[in-house]
Amino acid sequence: MSTSSTNSAQNSPLTGDFTLGQATKKPGEGAARTAGNELDKDAFLKLLLVQLQYQDPLNPMDDREFIAQMAQFSALEQMQNMNAAYAKTQAYEMIGREVSGLAFNEASNSYTRVKGIVTGVKIVAGEPYLEVAVGDDKTIDLALKRVETVSDDVVRTHLLQSMNNNIANQQYLTLVGKEVQAITVDEDGKPNGYIEGEVTSVRFSASGTVLVIGNREIRPQEVISIGPDNKLIGETVLYFMYDEEKQSLQSVPGTIVDIRINGENMHMIFRDTDGKDHQVHFKPLDGLVKALSMKNRQAYVRGTDGDNNPIEGTVAGVGIRAGLVYVVLTDGKTMLWSSAREAANNSVTPDNPGETPDPEDSDETSAG
Repeated sequence: MSTSSTNSAQNSPLTGDFTLGQATKKPGEGAARTAGNELDKDAFLKLLLVQLQYQDPLNPMDDREFIAQMAQFSALEQMQNMNAAYAKTQAYEMIGREVSGLAFNEASNSYTRVKGIVTGVKIVAGEPYLEVAVGDDKTIDLALKRVETVSDDVVRTHLLQSMNNNIANQQYLTLVGKEVQAITVDEDGKPNGYIEGEVTSVRFSASGTVLVIGNREIRPQEVISIGPDNKLIGETVLYFMYDEEKQSLQSVPGTIVDIRINGENMHMIFRDTDGKDHQVHFKPLDGLVKALSMKNRQAYVRGTDGDNNPIEGTVAGVGIRAGLVYVVLTDGKTMLWSSAREAANNSVTPDNPGETPDPEDSDETSAG
């Protein structure tokens, strides 16, 4: 290589410490907040100026080519401004979301993986950085371009859940002093018990809300009804048993002292007037509640007298026969709860007794 060419190369602005778009920096210095490896509009403009400075005087650059390159520079600048504005908008939209990515650690001159909730945004040298909370009162700046994953809006979701919980808690507090009935369930959602009584207090904890009934606790979602009209414990019912000696079906009066549920198995502890307890299987639970609520009301059933004529009467009580719930009329006849209809609902009248029940549902017998 000749001496002149060597001197020319040394004096050329395209050699030495010339860095496109950025001042010369040591390797890794400020790597997290510079774009030294990118060709921006300033870099292209410097290239154009160098090209004009060292063009051949005998063969200068065509005017049209120069204008075309300037137009490209203008378009590039507009595109970069648009991308910068979009990046800032995107950064602000991430506030409240959980993100993860690689943040530059200036102390160790290396990248560290971080994960946390975005609490704010800052703009450094035109580039957006996310302030990521990674601990108590500690945040780390994470460049938007270094973000790898973005989760749902954790903060807004948490606030919405908190608001819904507060509304629900206010509703639960209104249950204090009221009679409720509940079917408890185990961890697998399988029914395992029945509880009723007056709610004495409501307890809130991290594990959830519980209603306190005496010395027992239930979850609000286990409540099936509210009010004294739906209580079962202490209610009077008839238990129909077949008497071998008399060769007939006899009714035994008594009261319900407990309801026990285990999965699909359901039975009551029935205590007769002699103080003897009987374990009586029955179904359904809502049928028993509804039948008891029909006491002293008019009811109708169709197709039980052989001539398909409706039978009507006042419900005097409720009985359990062969595991099914029956209502007992004042004339001593019984009708299956599912085929009985109340006059109180104004939807069934003697002239419009409703649908015809199955023969086995219309079974009737003397209350004995």
